[in-house]
Amino acid sequence: MNSLLTILFLSCYAGCVCMLFTSKRQYFLYATLLLVATNDLIFVPLDKVMPPTLLLISKAWKEYFIGGLLLYNMMQRRSTGFGVISVRVFRIAAVICVLSALGLAIGLMRSGLGDGIQQWRRYFVPLLLALLIAASDLPRRISARRAINLLIALACVMAVFSLYEYLSFTGDFTKLWYYEFVARSKESIETESRMLQYQFMRDDSLRATGFFISAIEYSLFNAMVIAYAVLSIPNTRGFDRRLRLLLVIALLLAGEVVASVRIGWVMLALALLCALQLHVYRIRSFAKLAAMPVAMLLFSFAMIVVAKTDLDASSVGRLAQYASVPAQFRPQGYGLGAITNNGETYKDSWYISVLMVFGVASVGYVWLMFSPVTKALRRLGSGPQSGLAADRAAYTMALGTISLSIAQLYVFGFHYSTGLSHLYVVQIFMFLVWFRMLEKPEPAPEQAQHPMASPA
Repeated sequence: MNSLLTILFLSCYAGCVCMLFTSKRQYFLYATLLLVATNDLIFVPLDKVMPPTLLLISKAWKEYFIGGLLLYNMMQRRSTGFGVISVRVFRIAAVICVLSALGLAIGLMRSGLGDGIQQWRRYFVPLLLALLIAASDLPRRISARRAINLLIALACVMAVFSLYEYLSFTGDFTKLWYYEFVARSKESIETESRMLQYQFMRDDSLRATGFFISAIEYSLFNAMVIAYAVLSIPNTRGFDRRLRLLLVIALLLAGEVVASVRIGWVMLALALLCALQLHVYRIRSFAKLAAMPVAMLLFSFAMIVVAKTDLDASSVGRLAQYASVPAQFRPQGYGLGAITNNGETYKDSWYISVLMVFGVASVGYVWLMFSPVTKALRRLGSGPQSGLAADRAAYTMALGTISLSIAQLYVFGFHYSTGLSHLYVVQIFMFLVWFRMLEKPEPAPEQAQHPMASPA
């Protein structure tokens, strides 16, 4: 039975990859978004029944997709603009290769290759997947409206599921569908038992997780979708459609409430404020846009210092991690390898974790994360050549994605976001937005609607 299940998964992945070689290749992206959102829901329950080898083969869909995209990109014949785009692809791929080699080589000195590869997947698979999707002709073919609507539909189902979980919760978190997997994972990195309970509950209430195994991951994913939904309101025509969208947003906000996570609300607020700066005030400077989340981050740290006696241990502990950086820092970093709770390369802060893994070379990884944002900002208001003028939904995607990327400057200060689902989506969309701006505007084949039509 397990072998048949593995064959079924592999057949589905093969079907998705085969779509790249058809006229409906844009559906490959939609399948990717679907798997990003449902990965935990599908494979965590199977962890108890499938042998480790078959489970590893079954859930390695990202690697299969990357292989298929590599093959497709190699076979694809580029037309005008091939040289310009290929230089950008080569530059990003070169930085990924150098950082990967450095991280794995240094990491081998303190742990095995298997542990190094596991951490490598968290850091580089999202970037490779986003880069290869954007390097194909998918940026010209996808419908931004459909991509956003797919995310909204998935988030709505998750919100209903989360509300059901929250309302039916009896207080025994050991009965949750993901408890055994999370408990085993946290124990393997030496998490204290009191912190384990915090993964499932805040005070006496459940921290709802949607289709994920983490309330933080669900909160950030849900907040991301709320941002896209709110930004879609001005482009939605008709009272009925706007009313439906407002009801959807209300449902998603309810999901955010039962997640009981602060960071999702903060990211949502920062993203919407950044979108306001982009759209209304026409700010196109990364430094000016980054000033607000960075200032809020510094203000948050100041508040922790001033009121640390009134805050929970989680907030105060983050400040202690920053204080430990000078003593633990190594110029060459600790490399990619085994992690333990609050170990050198696994901190609550993304900034500290990246710095500890790559050392001074962490500058290169930060460049990988934010270079597409700075490039897209330069072209966002550049007129018809931006490739967005005829597609309001594409503009909504660009506005939302750039804003969410800027908001990560705050999120990274408090959370180890590497490999989380919302970051997969934001990175894929960010590369799509950037590469689409390099193209001359060309209507997507499935978009027969009027350019001013609703994206939601």
